[in-house]
Amino acid sequence: MGLQGAIPILLGDNIGTTITALIACIGQSKNAKRTAVAYCTFNISGCLLFIWLVKPYAKLIAYISPKGDEVDMISRQIANAHTIFNVTMTVIWIPLIWLMVKIVMLIVPDKQEQTQSLREP
Repeated sequence: MGLQGAIPILLGDNIGTTITALIACIGQSKNAKRTAVAYCTFNISGCLLFIWLVKPYAKLIAYISPKGDEVDMISRQIANAHTIFNVTMTVIWIPLIWLMVKIVMLIVPDKQEQTQSLREP
């Protein structure tokens, strides 16, 4: 399969882990639900960005990973790809934390805000 085929699977794994967080927040506090939604937003936005960059991303990972036969190095390359994905998305989202808050608050609003919006014409 190679690294170029493994990266989309890695991205799908990131989306798959968000389901665990969403299931875990069922019946929990509003803040627990907001945390799960923030986690989903982080991973899904990253996957939407990185899926368009699979070829150059695979080349970058191969370049920075230890050299050797790809079959022998694929596990290290996948680990590096996952690490760089998370670090890159963190660097992207840190200055956009205000946007993350707006997205999360839109999806999991306060009950008072929700009832007010229902009352307004």
